Amino acid sequence: MISLDVAALIVVAGRVLRLDTGATLDVLDVPAAEAALAEAVPTAGGCTDAALGDAALAAGRPGGDAAVLSTTAAGLLHALIRHRPFRRGNEQVAVAATLQFLAVNGWQADLDPPLAATAVVTDLATGVMTA
Repeated sequence: MISLDVAALIVVAGRVLRLDTGATLDVLDVPAAEAALAEAVPTAGGCTDAALGDAALAAGRPGGDAAVLSTTAAGLLHALIRHRPFRRGNEQVAVAATLQFLAVNGWQADLDPPLAATAVVTDLATGVMTA
């Protein structure tokens, strides 16, 4: 499984917020970003996400285990919304980063119907829902 790092998060945020790299760095809280990304990394029996991904590849599942991938994606979305690593646009960046995470791991999210997707993000942001 391929995880996102702070550099990837900066690229995604720059596109979402329509900022160049320098301006994106100006609105970034690096410790909050690092905390969110670390929180989203799954562990199972002490294994890191890389070990889980390697095991999935060995089993012939190039995108990794579906349960691990979906849990990690939900955790990433939740952690980015909760830690708020940007001074603005955190919800939009969180959704885009989660979609990017899924895409680099061979998945495509279906955000239809859009009202349901919006409700999930809103509920995560307000604490009504957890990952």
